[in-house]
Formats: sequence, C-alpha cells, structure tokens
Amino acid sequence: QTAMGLKDIESGQPLAPDSIFRVFSMTKPVTASAMMILHDQGLWDLDDPVSRHLPEFADLHVFVERRPDGEIVTEPAERGPTMRELMTHTAGLGYGLQPGAPVDDLYRQARVWKSANLAELSARVASLPLAYQPGASWAYSIGMDIQGAIIERLSGQSLPDFMREKIFGPLGMVDTDFHTPP
Repeated sequence: QTAMGLKDIESGQPLAPDSIFRVFSMTKPVTASAMMILHDQGLWDLDDPVSRHLPEFADLHVFVERRPDGEIVTEPAERGPTMRELMTHTAGLGYGLQPGAPVDDLYRQARVWKSANLAELSARVASLPLAYQPGASWAYSIGMDIQGAIIERLSGQSLPDFMREKIFGPLGMVDTDFHTPP
C-alpha cells in the first residue's frame, strides 16, 4: 500500500495510507444508498407524496413574484412533490445559497441552515414557498437533507446512526463519519 503526495504542504509531512480526509458532499451518495435500503424494505415508493412521510410538506405554496416593496406573492402548489422529485431535484425546493434568488433569500431569513436537527430543518423548509411547481423544472436543492429527515422518520434512528449501522459498519468503513475525529 502506498500513498503519494503531502498530508501537509507547509511542513512537508507525507501522505500516509491511513490519512483521514474531510470530504464534502459525500453524504449525498450515502444518503441515496440509505434511501434505497428503506425502499427495499417497502417503506416508501417513488410516487409517494413527500407529505406521506413528512406531513409538514402538505399544503405547500409556490413563489410567484417579489413585488417592488419586497412582498412575496405565492399561490397554492398544484400538488405536493413526490419522492421521485425530491430525489431528482425537481421538487421545487431551494437551497439558500444563491443571493438575490427570492426563495433562497427566504431560506436565509428563516435560518434553515442553522436548524438544530433535520426535523427542524424539514419544518422550516416546509413553511417556505417552493421555487416552482413540483416537476416543472430542475434546481439543485436541499432535497438530500430532506431525504435525511425522511430516513430518520422511517427508521426511528438519527441519520448518522442509521448510516453507521446499515452502511459504514457492514462495509468496514470504520473511519467514515459525519465529523472528523480528533
């Protein structure tokens, strides 16, 4: 087993085969795997409305316009987003990172990313308007995090515990976790 490169450029410390890295956005494919485990158990279907698993996603509204005075105008969603749309970034959700995008501005105002847990994040997101009617467009979104809330509700476990027990443990991924250990 060999490793090439430096673990620390400034000190010149070489990379070792057991070096640990913080890798962002890798929870996305692992979350998809967790969702598929629950799908294989018959706990959800692609055409289920998201509200079947997260009731707070019933009776959503969709952004229509932001008036010059800043007022946000919405209309009722024609229907709620499905699990398929949630998993393919077509549910109408925002992400909260695009300055000037009205729905993303609302995510920041609601402090969605400051939520204490996935249940709170899900409730905050569900209280905000969708960016577009479900299925009408594609936009990278907070959908993976909402899937995390669904995993917690369906499994009765925290997302990290579910992943550790059902994915990382069985695969021998002893150094894989949500946070880099000391």
